[in-house]
Amino acid sequence: MGRINSGSRSVCSETNITLIDNVRAEIENCRRILDCSDVCIHIRTVRTDVMIWGENLSVSDFKTGGLIVEGRIHSVEFDSSGGERN
Repeated sequence: MGRINSGSRSVCSETNITLIDNVRAEIENCRRILDCSDVCIHIRTVRTDVMIWGENLSVSDFKTGGLIVEGRIHSVEFDSSGGERN
């Protein structure tokens, strides 16, 4: 479940977010960064928008559909009215 076969390749349709304490978030299947500041990172995933709120936030490793957010994370908010719907 969560994978769509597209010819010979498989495309994942789910977003996985791994939090390490309150200092790092690893997000898979990120489609784009919508807004980026030191207090809020707003990203679009396959099915939803995700806002990560905190202090001294930074984004790195935006490659192969994923990214890493580091800083002091206070909360993670989801907005399912965003995202790229199937």
